[in-house]
Amino acid sequence: MKIGIVSDSTCDLPQNVITDLGIRIVPLYINIGDQGFLDGVELSREE
Repeated sequence: MKIGIVSDSTCDLPQNVITDLGIRIVPLYINIGDQGFLDGVELSREE
């Protein structure tokens, strides 16, 4: 049996933990005004 860990993009885990543990990240939509962005794809943490 295989077990996988999946989290949404608000988990705020360091990239090395995500990579080392093979965690899959599902991006959430962030709405700002009338615009929508995929967290971590179309909008970075810095933005």
